[in-house]
Amino acid sequence: MTSKHDFYKEIRDQDQPYHKQMLKLLKFVDEEEINIMSGAWMEHMEDPDAEMKIKDFLLNPSEDTAFTVPLLRQWLFELIVGTVVLQDNLDEEIPVTAVLYPPTHSLMICETDIGIIASALDEVEYALIGDIDNREFRLHLRQAYESIKTSVESFGILTMPEFDRVNDRVVHFSNSGRLVGLIREIDLRHACGNIVTLMNRKTRELALDSPLTIFVGGNVLNGDFTVPNLISVYYGIDSNTLDEGMIQEIYRPFTESDDKLLSVTRMFGTEKLLRRLFEQQQ
Repeated sequence: MTSKHDFYKEIRDQDQPYHKQMLKLLKFVDEEEINIMSGAWMEHMEDPDAEMKIKDFLLNPSEDTAFTVPLLRQWLFELIVGTVVLQDNLDEEIPVTAVLYPPTHSLMICETDIGIIASALDEVEYALIGDIDNREFRLHLRQAYESIKTSVESFGILTMPEFDRVNDRVVHFSNSGRLVGLIREIDLRHACGNIVTLMNRKTRELALDSPLTIFVGGNVLNGDFTVPNLISVYYGIDSNTLDEGMIQEIYRPFTESDDKLLSVTRMFGTEKLLRRLFEQQQ
């Protein structure tokens, strides 16, 4: 039985045994990227009905790329690798969850952010169908692997599988020539409205049907129910909108995590946001 920790106390208190390990779980996102995720890009579009398009998701930004979200890309890849590592260490393949927390509960923003992730995953799949050894994909997967490996080794609870094993579990061709693996088993769930329909009424847990479920919407962190096996959150919210109640809701799921989950946990947000979370928890 692994122990549980006060997530924020461990991060902010250098005397805590897990201080350095916890710091490895935090990733700072540029304000510009948060603005893209919040829909601020729409103010600059000539066509009011234009949809968000992510270009060159696997490539470094080109001169004609309108929008780039490199930290969202890193979040997705580290989430995918973390899921594989966690499931590879357990006797049974448990479903894993993540949350993209948009700046508002606006249905339009939630749908936009779901579209961003969906189009990014589509681009990845298209690239892999054309070349299963796609250079850019393997580069990002390797970088995510090394990042997750650092925190896994710091906690010393899980065993880090070899890169080729992770790569194979993420994506490979079946005997029939179909692209299979975790990359094809990611479930995107809309969670900005009433999410009671997503919940198992008996266990009060969010019902999961896939190895990896990404909830887009902060409502999943706002109720008195459990987000099972939550290992990653991308915070797109403005730190100035946070009050004490919201902070309690945001960090509550991580206080219920044990060492196995924390070994592959990631929190992405602006430096201003994460610092304010910690300051208000003191």
